[in-house]
Amino acid sequence: FFPDTAATAQHGWDLARRLRDEGHEVTATASRSHYGESGAVLPAHETVDGIRIIRVGCSLFGKRSLAGRMFDFAAFHALAAWRALMLPRQEVSICFTTPPFISWIGIMLRWLKGTRCVNWLMDLYPDVMVSVGMMRQDSMRYRVLDWASRWIMRHCDQLVVLGRCMRERVLAKGIGPASVSIIPPWAPEEAHADLAGDGANAYRERWRSSGITLFMYSGNFGLGHDFATIEGAIRELCAESGSQMALVGGGKRKSSLVRALASQCADGRVIDEPYQPREKLS
Repeated sequence: FFPDTAATAQHGWDLARRLRDEGHEVTATASRSHYGESGAVLPAHETVDGIRIIRVGCSLFGKRSLAGRMFDFAAFHALAAWRALMLPRQEVSICFTTPPFISWIGIMLRWLKGTRCVNWLMDLYPDVMVSVGMMRQDSMRYRVLDWASRWIMRHCDQLVVLGRCMRERVLAKGIGPASVSIIPPWAPEEAHADLAGDGANAYRERWRSSGITLFMYSGNFGLGHDFATIEGAIRELCAESGSQMALVGGGKRKSSLVRALASQCADGRVIDEPYQPREKLS
């Protein structure tokens, strides 16, 4: 959640502010760590723009190993459940899929306090783990996790999916269509801001890319993305003059992609930049 740069954090922040503007009281429960990093660097309690933020625990291992991430997820599940139970009754709980299966807390609040539960599916687990080769679909681990996923979906009041393909996958799991809504991801308002009237762009000047063709990939460099295609395109571009490639963002596969391209492209042809602040997205 805010001020994290992860996409789910930003969407949650946008939603929280919209609900606030419509007159609702909003409380967010999140981790004290930035996504994918270790260490408690964010305050345990704060109120920002009228939104109460409660942060529990921290990531001890970040993304260094799958076992470490599983431990971090389990610790957050336990701490978030305890904190949610201590809150006064909420009318609605909106649960993400970071970490996976956290919506069971919303179901618990539904049973114990009558809170309606909305499961906002940013990822489909364990399906995505099969797609990236981390798990076999015929394994016992997959069957257990798939059962848990279906159980959670059946016991939520509403599911929100990102598009029609995700909706089709959810319906194929036996979920009734009436409980599934499509809300596509959106671009933040800051991304629509006009550039300077003279066409100047501070980032092109910083990257010394004025007068050439600049290609950019901006966002997450995750296990589920097709970087073989991007890497092949960059290698071809590096063979041509008058072009550059900017890789902006972060994720588990970014460093390996940058290293693979370093030996193929001359200095300055591949630009490596971290996630950018929202106010600079345009």
